[in-house]
Amino acid sequence: MWKVTLLGTGGTMPLKNRWLSSCLLAYNGHAILVDCGEGTQIALKWAEQKSKPIDTICLTHFHADHVSGLPGFLLTLGNDGRTEPLTIIGPVGVERYVHALCTITPNLPFDLRFREVTDDTVMVMSSSIEIRPFRVRHGVPCLGYSFTLPRAGQFDREKALQNGVPMRVWSVLQHEGTAEWEGQHYTADMILGPPRKGIKVTFTTDTRPTPNIVRFAQNSDLFIRSYALCRSGSSGTAG
Repeated sequence: MWKVTLLGTGGTMPLKNRWLSSCLLAYNGHAILVDCGEGTQIALKWAEQKSKPIDTICLTHFHADHVSGLPGFLLTLGNDGRTEPLTIIGPVGVERYVHALCTITPNLPFDLRFREVTDDTVMVMSSSIEIRPFRVRHGVPCLGYSFTLPRAGQFDREKALQNGVPMRVWSVLQHEGTAEWEGQHYTADMILGPPRKGIKVTFTTDTRPTPNIVRFAQNSDLFIRSYALCRSGSSGTAG
């Protein structure tokens, strides 16, 4: 199940009680950060969320109110003891922009890996989350994102009995996918029905209306849409 935290919803200028753009999507011990406006690392602590589970950052575009928090946030990750690689996804030029921002945070104790989005692409991360970036309309190249958390099929008692799966491993199979018992190997497909529709969250920001939003947000369980002034160089606040 997703846990979604809007860390910041402000636009252009931070307010006393409203940080700049950032959203945290947590699931099964992992997390994705969407945008990293100024003060994101403080907003995380304010929301009592941990930074260590974050293994992917998705940037919508490179206006300062959406990325200016990256140097401090990455430094916080390093100070928290992170050594695992971190993936950063964004529009064309993402590696160049991030490296420019991070000249003030050299020698991070973990590697940065970049995925540059050149078209509407499907990306499947190692934790099996499907990330679908899509282009929207802003004064600069800008992306929206759909995130789908897959769900296994429901437990099928009759199927489990027909396949001779011992009752004592049913729970293990549902949580771990495989089990061994008395020299026999069992897999989750022996007790589960067909996969169910995944839980889908779609996030867009700073965009004019565009058919791509309708296309990619279709069948979302949660749709987060921010509103912008829609002029070059402008950015908006989340509704």
